[in-house]
Amino acid sequence: MSSPNEEEEEEDDNDEDAPPATEVAVKQEATYSFSIRLSSPCTNNVAEYEAICKGMELLLDAGAEAVEIFGDSKLVISQLTEEYKCESGSLFPLWMQCRELMAQFRTLEGYFSSVWGQPSPIGSCMSPDERRIEDATELRLWSLEKIKENKAKVARAYNKKLKPKEFQVGDLVWEAVLPLGTKDKMYGKWSPNWHSPYKVDQVLKGNAYMLEQLDGRKFSVAVNGQHLKKYFPSMWDDEQ
Repeated sequence: MSSPNEEEEEEDDNDEDAPPATEVAVKQEATYSFSIRLSSPCTNNVAEYEAICKGMELLLDAGAEAVEIFGDSKLVISQLTEEYKCESGSLFPLWMQCRELMAQFRTLEGYFSSVWGQPSPIGSCMSPDERRIEDATELRLWSLEKIKENKAKVARAYNKKLKPKEFQVGDLVWEAVLPLGTKDKMYGKWSPNWHSPYKVDQVLKGNAYMLEQLDGRKFSVAVNGQHLKKYFPSMWDDEQ
């Protein structure tokens, strides 16, 4: 035996050679090597299935949760990972037994090894539905990342074109008609978007301003600078 964790089990002895060895490696680097002797003649695939079932039973008893299975039968490993469909009447009961055991592990992967010690990964042992769910989750996460990237690009492009508006005390400014988009019943879609002018009375922190009317009456509430723009004469002056 190669380690203290190894277990060996033999069934009824006979003169026939034992099936090819199967190694089951636990992700915590412990290795359990075992061999079984079958009491009745069987095909290599049946022997492979029975060896895998016995190995998983031993590992479940040992409390293993994450397991890698190596086998020299690509058919058996591919059937367990559901890359191939198991249609053999003699193998199907063993396949079902293996799948029931596999469901008790948190993580399980199968590898076909054409040369022992050099595994070629077949894939994770998960059902097609689980695989589709995993793919959909990855696609959703990728989409969210792309949305964030696109929003950041738009924000950078907008900020490059955005010029901060600064006003000094005494400047004449227009104030936006709030709420934005408000229409005058008389003018409809031709309604003005800006009104007065007003004079800047105080400059506050945070791009805020205190305004006053041209006759000296002061506003009691500060106005955000984004709702102001520099005054220039227009056709609406006569209306006001």
